[in-house]
Amino acid sequence: MDIEVIVESVIVDPVSKMPVVIVKEKAGKRVLPIWIGFAEANGIVLALEGIKVPRPQTYDLFVNILKSLNYNITKIVITALKDNTYYAKIILRNIENDNEIEVDSRPSDALALALRFNTIIFADISLLKEMNDPMIENVDDLKRWLEDLNPEQLGKYKM
Repeated sequence: MDIEVIVESVIVDPVSKMPVVIVKEKAGKRVLPIWIGFAEANGIVLALEGIKVPRPQTYDLFVNILKSLNYNITKIVITALKDNTYYAKIILRNIENDNEIEVDSRPSDALALALRFNTIIFADISLLKEMNDPMIENVDDLKRWLEDLNPEQLGKYKM
């Protein structure tokens, strides 16, 4: 089952010094931290902040290509965590013939595109349940949790 989520923020993990995108359950308190690369974090932050750059960056270029081919992103779904790697899918729909395409994606890329298309984002409920910690109710709680995380635990959650 998929649960609607939102991109809450992008923070820096104090242990690994890597960016972490925080995906939060839209109608709840559960969060899903996903460690990402710096370029992907930049792409997400630009979209979150509504910052327009003078020349299209990679995500903007992809949006322009999709729109020129008459495709919209109808939704993205963060589907699984396997061997410390998150998986996602992007659902594209052709606005002329209603043809739908499902594309495999890294969650960070899917999130950056979803934010640019202002489309809905989902996560498999099992991912949210795995991270469901009653002590984590907001981003500040998550930051404290990250600071207390030991390196052996880190491998369980990284991108």
